[in-house]
Amino acid sequence: DKEESVVTDMKCSNSTLLALAALPLIVMAEKCSESKTSNGGVEYCIMGSMKVDECWAACAALDGGYSLPCVENEVESEFLGNVARWDRSDYVWTGLYQSELPAGGEASEGWANSNWIAESCTSSFRDWADGEPNDYCCSEENLAGIISEKGEGGRWIDVPGGDEEGKCVCQQRPEVSNSDDAQARARQILERVGGEIGTAPACIIEEGERTSPSGTKYWESGTIEDFATCVRYCDSKGWTLPTPKDKAESDFIGSIRHSVRPDWPATWLGLVQEEGMAMGDGWDRWESQGSSSYRNWAPGEPNDHDCVNERCTAINLAIESHPLHVWYDIACNEKVACVCQQTPRGQPPDGQGFNGGKQLASLMETEKLADCETGGANMRVGLVALIIVGALVPIGICIGIGLCCYCASMNSRRTVVVQHVHVPAPYNPAGPQPYGGYNPGVPNATAPPPPTHPAARILPPHMHPAPPRHT
Repeated sequence: DKEESVVTDMKCSNSTLLALAALPLIVMAEKCSESKTSNGGVEYCIMGSMKVDECWAACAALDGGYSLPCVENEVESEFLGNVARWDRSDYVWTGLYQSELPAGGEASEGWANSNWIAESCTSSFRDWADGEPNDYCCSEENLAGIISEKGEGGRWIDVPGGDEEGKCVCQQRPEVSNSDDAQARARQILERVGGEIGTAPACIIEEGERTSPSGTKYWESGTIEDFATCVRYCDSKGWTLPTPKDKAESDFIGSIRHSVRPDWPATWLGLVQEEGMAMGDGWDRWESQGSSSYRNWAPGEPNDHDCVNERCTAINLAIESHPLHVWYDIACNEKVACVCQQTPRGQPPDGQGFNGGKQLASLMETEKLADCETGGANMRVGLVALIIVGALVPIGICIGIGLCCYCASMNSRRTVVVQHVHVPAPYNPAGPQPYGGYNPGVPNATAPPPPTHPAARILPPHMHPAPPRHT
């Protein structure tokens, strides 16, 4: 019995030691490897760049209670902006998110004081930059980020979730709860705002009829299609692609919607280029077989961008430097918004109709332009020549500067020599005796008596030998 008791005690002791050894592994959270304190005394842990859900998980795993930042004042906002600048990141994640909005909801709505992933945060502080939040390019952006530089208005922008990566900075908040309910709430929020990037509610357009101020009727398909598919869709309704006859009508078409494709807010027009024409020529044919001389090309358009044969026309591309409602030539197999115009289709001349097959098929053939490629080769040759000339010009400039410096140095040397040549003055017996008793301080000096030895005679002032030259 005694032996069994000893064995049992040893087993218990070993089990206790194992449990104690394993305890730190159970309760120990991760330590912050790089911490910084703001001027407001708030502690932050600086992490890498990652998706927002990954950032939240990294913050929750830290020891000491950390969460996505709850920004309560200008000091903390500026600190996070500086972190973005130090790291050269586009933005730093915050814990502010946007509530789910119904269709038509505006980007500025839904940013309530309670909408912070850190449940204990109810901050009302905001520092939106001008024009923000804006659901840029119709992309659903329902998280707030802080950029490095304070621009007009502020430094906050709305940013999308999905696979987008921002700088992860965790804010220490000891009151943060790691309860199952708090974790479940955060995950539920992040599944919505950090998931796949959707279309902004304000940009969701339902299929239906629209009427311009002039009375022209348009049909919004609610879809994005290539040119041929859009032509067939409109033709199935007995309608055509838009043929705007003036600026007011063009602007209305462009305003029907920016797009249901977030990165391409554009709409097809019916204008196409004749086959085989040069880049800027042949833009006088409409899919509707109608006629309109109105054009509203963007600067530099049409241009067969990147040497692609672009024979179709779209309005309202997402190019910030250009105004809205201008026109671009684009490849006919691109997909943009499909809007139809209630216009009777004209009769095409001798089988040249677009929905007949051949004409439409040729438009959909996107190919590189051979002459454009040749032009590109010529451009590359010219660029090489320009680089060579550009390299020789600085060398020539350097040689010229060197010659100028050399000439200036020689002139300076000659000037110094002239300045050090002694010019004899009248003899002054009361003055010092070098070179005949020159004393500039005594006026009317008289000539010295003639020397007693021929070799010691004094030369007239104009025959005095010059002293050694000093350089």
